[in-house]
Amino acid sequence: MARKKSSRGGEASAAPTVLAQMQAIFASSQKSHANHDKNMRLLRDLQLQPTTQPAEFQDAFLANTCHLLLRFKREPAVERCVDFAVQYMTAAENEDGEGDADAEGEGEAATDTQLLEHVVRELVSISGAKDKAVRFRACQLISKILNNLSESAEVDEDLCSAILDAMLVRTKDKIPAVRVQAVNALQRLQNPMDPECPVIAEYRQRVTTDSSPDVRRAVLRQIGLSNLTLPLIIERTRDIKELVRQQAFEVLGRKVDMKAMTISARMQTLREGLDDRSPAVRQGCTAMLVDGWLAAADHDPKALLRCLDVETETDTCQKALEVLLQSSSKTWTFTKADFEPIDCETALWWRVVAQHFTATNQDDVIEKCLPVVKQFSQIIAQFLELEATVEDLDEKMQAQFISMQLLKLALTLDYTDEVGRRAMAKVLREALVSPSLLLEFVEPIINVFKVLYADESERARTIAEIVSDIHEPIQAKEEVESKAERRQRELKLASIKIELLELRDKKEALVQGEQYAEAEEVKQQIEEKQKQKTELSQERQAVQVREPSDDPAVWAMCLNVIKCLLSTTKLRLNHPALAGLIGRFVIPGVQRADPVVRDTAIQCLGLAALLEKQIAQTHVLLFLQVAQVDQEALQMSALKILFDLVVVYGLGAFHVSETTPGAGEDVDEDVDGNEDDQQQPEKSAASGHSILTVMLRYLDSESADLRTVAAEGFARLLTLHHVTNPQIVARLVLLFFNPATEEDTRLRQCLSVFFPAYAFASRAHQEIIEQAVLPVLRTIQHAPKSSPLHSIKLSEVSDFLLFVTGRESMERDTGIHSSLVFRLANEILSSPSSALGVCLCKALTSLQVETCSSVDVKSLLVLATQLEEAVENKTAAKHIAKFVAKLHELDEDPEQELDADALGKLHAATQQHRDEHEAEVNALRQDTEAEAERPKRKTAGRRKKKSVPDTDSESEEDIDEDIEDEDEDED
Repeated sequence: MARKKSSRGGEASAAPTVLAQMQAIFASSQKSHANHDKNMRLLRDLQLQPTTQPAEFQDAFLANTCHLLLRFKREPAVERCVDFAVQYMTAAENEDGEGDADAEGEGEAATDTQLLEHVVRELVSISGAKDKAVRFRACQLISKILNNLSESAEVDEDLCSAILDAMLVRTKDKIPAVRVQAVNALQRLQNPMDPECPVIAEYRQRVTTDSSPDVRRAVLRQIGLSNLTLPLIIERTRDIKELVRQQAFEVLGRKVDMKAMTISARMQTLREGLDDRSPAVRQGCTAMLVDGWLAAADHDPKALLRCLDVETETDTCQKALEVLLQSSSKTWTFTKADFEPIDCETALWWRVVAQHFTATNQDDVIEKCLPVVKQFSQIIAQFLELEATVEDLDEKMQAQFISMQLLKLALTLDYTDEVGRRAMAKVLREALVSPSLLLEFVEPIINVFKVLYADESERARTIAEIVSDIHEPIQAKEEVESKAERRQRELKLASIKIELLELRDKKEALVQGEQYAEAEEVKQQIEEKQKQKTELSQERQAVQVREPSDDPAVWAMCLNVIKCLLSTTKLRLNHPALAGLIGRFVIPGVQRADPVVRDTAIQCLGLAALLEKQIAQTHVLLFLQVAQVDQEALQMSALKILFDLVVVYGLGAFHVSETTPGAGEDVDEDVDGNEDDQQQPEKSAASGHSILTVMLRYLDSESADLRTVAAEGFARLLTLHHVTNPQIVARLVLLFFNPATEEDTRLRQCLSVFFPAYAFASRAHQEIIEQAVLPVLRTIQHAPKSSPLHSIKLSEVSDFLLFVTGRESMERDTGIHSSLVFRLANEILSSPSSALGVCLCKALTSLQVETCSSVDVKSLLVLATQLEEAVENKTAAKHIAKFVAKLHELDEDPEQELDADALGKLHAATQQHRDEHEAEVNALRQDTEAEAERPKRKTAGRRKKKSVPDTDSESEEDIDEDIEDEDEDED
C-alpha cells in the first residue's frame, strides 16, 4: 500500500472530505439494491468534481472497498456493498467503451480505467493474505469485476497475466469458498479450444479431484465447451453429490447441443439421469430432455428417438418418452397418418403413447389414431413374416424390434369386436406354431392371449392345443408302395395307353367322315383317359401327417409356452389342460439331455409347485438333486425355486426343521415349531437334512451368481420370518464384508439395502442381529492369514453392527444397545489383550446406553471397574475411561451401591460368558485339526473350519493405529 500512503501525503487536506463523502455513499448502498443507481450518480458526481484528484478518488474508493475484505460471512449488507462497488467500476468502463471518442470522454475513460486497474492490482496483491476473509473477498471482487465487464472492454495484458497467476494459485486454497471464487474469476481468461490453456487444465483438475462439491459445481458453471471439456461435464452426471449431478444436467441441457454428444454418451447420460435416486437430479435430467433435446428435435418425439438407440436401449427410451408425455407443456395431437410408415421409432412411440393413455383412462384417443384390430393383426403378421424371411441382419433386427413393440401395443387394444378378436387370435396362433418364431416372442404373445381370452379355462385349452400343434407339426411323408401295387398300376397304365391309341384312330376316322359331333365326344374321352394316365404315371405324392418332434428347439418352444401359461394362470393343476401339459411335456422335459430344455422344464415344474402344494412336496427332492449335481444355470433355477417354495409354503410344509446336520452349521432352532417333525425321523429323513443344507452351502459357492441367489433368498426368508437363526445373519454379514465378494455388485447392493431395512423393521430383528454380533467378530479375529476374512478390519464391522442395532432409524423403539453393552463388556473381560478386545473398547463409547435402567447402569459401572483393571492397552484404557465417565453421568444415585442379588447375577453372567467363549474357541481348534486331515477347499466366508492362529488376525498395534486415526477424524 505504498502508493496509497504517498497519495494521502500529497493532499492530506482534501482526502478526508472525499473519503467521508464516499463513506456515506457506501453506507447508503448497503441498505438496499434499489438505491444503487442513485448512489452511483452521487459517486460519479464526486469523481467528476474539479477539486477531486484522480489518485485521491482511487485511494478513497480502495479504502472503502478494503473494509469489505474483513467480513468472511456472506451477510446481505456486505454483499450489497460488493455489488455496488463492482457495478460502479464496470458500468463506467462499459459506458466508456460505447461512448463518443471526444477529448473529454477520453479523459474520463482513462480515469475510469485507472480506477479499475488500481483496485484490481491491489486485490491481486492481497489475494494471498493469511486471513481467509481477505482471500475470499479479494477473489470474489476480482471474479465479479471480470465477469461484469462487457465483451468490448479492454484490460491491460500485464494485469490479466497477474490475475491469471494469482487465481490459479487460489484454486488450490484450503478454503473451498476461496477456490469457488477463484474458479469464477478465471472464467473470462479461459480458451476452451486451446489444449495447452492453463485455465482449462486447472478446471479439469478441479472438477475431477476437488473434495468440495461447491468447487466442482462452480467449474461446471464456468467451464467453456469444447471437445476437451464435454467429456468432463458428462462424467459429472455420475458425481457422488446430487447437487453436482444436477448442475451437470443443467449445463448439458442449457449449453450443449445434443448432436455434439455421441449416441452412447446420450444414452448413458439419459439412463443414469432418469434412474437417479435423487428427485432433484431426475428433474434436472427431465429439463435437459424436454427443454434441450426435444426442442433441438423440433418437438418431434420420433425425430428425438432417431438421435437415440431405441433397439438396444429400449427401456431408457421408453422412460424418456414417458417423461415427455408427463412433463412437456406441448399439447400432443395424434392422427392415423402418424402411424405410418412404421419404423422402430414409430413403433416404440406409439406403444408408449398407447400405454400412457390407457393408464390415464383415455382409450378414446387410442381408438381414433390406431388401425382397427383386424387391420392391426395383419400388420403384426406382416412384420413377423418379414422377421422370419429377411436375410439382411439389420433388417431382421428391425423387424424383430417392431414386431415386439406391436405385440406390446396389442395389449392396449379394444377386443370387443369379435371379428377383430378372432383375426388377432388366428395370427398369434399361426405365429406360435411357426418353426421360425423366436423364443423372445412367446411371452408377449401369451400376454395378448390373456387379453383375448378372459376365461382362464378357455385360454388354457387353447394354449394346450397350440402346444400340441408345435410338438406335432405337419410333415410331408411319402407312402410306401408294394410290388403288387406297383404291378397293378403298370397294368392299368398299359391298358389306358392302348385305349388312347384306339380312341385317336376313331377320332381321325370321324373327322374324315365329317361326323364332328361324334368326334367331339371322342375327344372328351381322350382327355379323361389322358388325365388318368397322368395320375398313374406320376410318382406317389407325399402325404401330410402329424408326428411328434424330438428336436430340442421344438421342446424348448413348447416348454416356454407352458412356462408363460403357468406364470399367468390361477387354475388348479387338476384342470385337464394343465394336467396334460405337465404330464406330457414338463415331467419328460426334466429328463431330457439338452440343458436348455431341462432348465425350462425345471422352471415350469417350479411354477406348477407354486400353484399346487402337493406338487411341491412330491418334487422337492428333485429340486434338491438338481441344485446339487446339475449345471450351474440349472442349479440357479432350482435354488430360486427352493427359496420360492419356502416363502410360499414355509419349511413346515416339507417336514423340515432348521437343523442341518452334515452341513457343518450349528443351526439348531426349529423355525416353524414343528416338534412332530423331530419325532418322525422316517418322514423327514429324505428332506429334513436337505433344503437348508443346500441353501446354506451356496453362501460359500465359488460362483458369484450362485452366492448372490443364495444371499437374496436368505434375505427374503429372514424378512418374511421364515428363518430366525442368528447364525444365518452372521453368515450374511461375513459375506457382505468378505473381500472375495467385492466384485459382486448385485450381492453387495442387495445386502446393503437388506440389513438396515431388516434391522429397523422391528426390535425382534435387532435382537437376532445382536446374537450374531460376537460370532461375526470372533470369526474375523480367528481367521487365518490364508483366509480373505483376515484382511477385514474389525473396527469397520463393529461400527456397522452398532449402526444396525441402534435406534437412529427406529420410530418408536429404543434399540438394543442396553443389552448389547453387557455382551461386549463380558467379551472384553474374556480376552482383554486381544485385538477384538481392544476394538470393542472403542465400540463401548459409541453405544447408546442412555435408556439403561438404574440397575443396569450400576451393573455396568461394576463391569467397567473390572475393565479398567484388566485392560492394559493405553488407547483402549482411554476409551474405557470415557465410557466410565458417561456411566457416571447416567447414574442418578451415585451413593447407592448395587445390591447383593443383582451383583451375584452379574458375576454369574460374566462367568457364563467366559465359559461360552472358551468353549467356542476350543471348538474352533478342534474343527481346525479335523479340517487339516481333509483336502483343503476354498470357502467364501464360512465361520466353521477355520484355523486358529497363534496371533490374532489384526495385531494390537494395528488396532491402536486404526482407533487413533478414527479419534483424530472425530476431533
